[in-house]
Amino acid sequence: MLKKIFLVLIKLFFLLFSTSGFGMIYGTFIISIPVLILIGIDIILILLIITKKTQVRRKILLLAILFIIWSIIVTATRFDISSYILPLVGFIIMWIPLLVKIPMSESQRLLILSKWYCRGLVFSFIFAYQDILSALFKLPKTEEIIPFAVAQRVGNLSESLNIGIDRINSLMTEPSEYATFLVFGYICLEYLSSKKIINKNKAIILKLHTLFFLLFTFSLSGLVLFAAYLIFNNAFWFLHRNINYRQSMSRLFSACLTIGITFVVVTNIIPDANIAIDSFIERTNATLFTIGEQNLNTSGGARINSLNVAFDSLQSDYGIIGQGFGNNVANWLMNNYGNLSSEYARGDIFNIYAAVLIGVGVPGLLIFMGVIYQSFNKNQKIDDYQIKFFFTWLLLGFTLGSLLYYSYWGAFYVIATEGKYLVKK
Repeated sequence: MLKKIFLVLIKLFFLLFSTSGFGMIYGTFIISIPVLILIGIDIILILLIITKKTQVRRKILLLAILFIIWSIIVTATRFDISSYILPLVGFIIMWIPLLVKIPMSESQRLLILSKWYCRGLVFSFIFAYQDILSALFKLPKTEEIIPFAVAQRVGNLSESLNIGIDRINSLMTEPSEYATFLVFGYICLEYLSSKKIINKNKAIILKLHTLFFLLFTFSLSGLVLFAAYLIFNNAFWFLHRNINYRQSMSRLFSACLTIGITFVVVTNIIPDANIAIDSFIERTNATLFTIGEQNLNTSGGARINSLNVAFDSLQSDYGIIGQGFGNNVANWLMNNYGNLSSEYARGDIFNIYAAVLIGVGVPGLLIFMGVIYQSFNKNQKIDDYQIKFFFTWLLLGFTLGSLLYYSYWGAFYVIATEGKYLVKK
């Protein structure tokens, strides 16, 4: 019974993965549907362990416990418990499924998580279309129709350029988050297509939709992440003899051609699209040349300089052991960069690895990377898709601002479980 409940919950989690922008705000956290389902998954897994129907992954559990203990030691000795207790609880909730052997039978190894991730991707398209239609025909926006909306129109193009286009975010909290979701959805579509779980024509249609909406998130980090995946995917022939060179180059050409066609269609159908795209290109060029603290007033500049800021923190008081877990990372950034016109002045670092290094120092970062390694480390041959998925996910960490970013965990979950438990032999 518990295993069946677990299977239902994990399917629902990926189906409703894109609804993070709708829920109740508690402090700095959003209590959304995916979060509530995740808590349910944790409870079921704990009950499965108690009833001895599954086991813990001991190495990962040991590293996770070390991380928690180190975080408490570094933080509790200097700061009030209120500054870190909620982030620490959130961290534990997020990582419990990574510590347990997933209770799925042989008959369920047919790529369950990727299939339900893609169903969640299609579900998100409904509201992405709503974003476009609301801009074109002045219809009510999604957050005006559905209650409990906490999504923010970040980078509203209508306000900044006086045109009728908003950045698309579907049901997620902001466009860059939706862009990340779309990139991993595209990867899952390619995987399912390669395994012939979905037919080629259906996969092409869904990938075209994914690219279309990715372009209209106007997210630089999302496009960089997608470009990185294309590089990983099509350069793989160099690392593995099993990869066909011609097939790899053909896929790369097809992907570039698809992006080009989508770009032409978009600029000719949607009003004022050229203005929005020119603005995005200008912002991209500015970001590429953003080196140095004087150019930290954009999220792109903050991302580029995030590691420099993290290394600078090592030279400050308590730098090697960390400035404290949770909200103390934001406090340190605001104290040190509060007088600058920068993204750091509001406490955002846009880099999970930098956030961990600032918060819990060098020992904490090493333990954190150890959890990542052990989650991905398998005793058997790993599917090539999983390796490409993993490297794309690692790069994702350089674009996110929070350790508790739920979709970061979700993509990690696909990687950590699918190779050993869900890949069809």
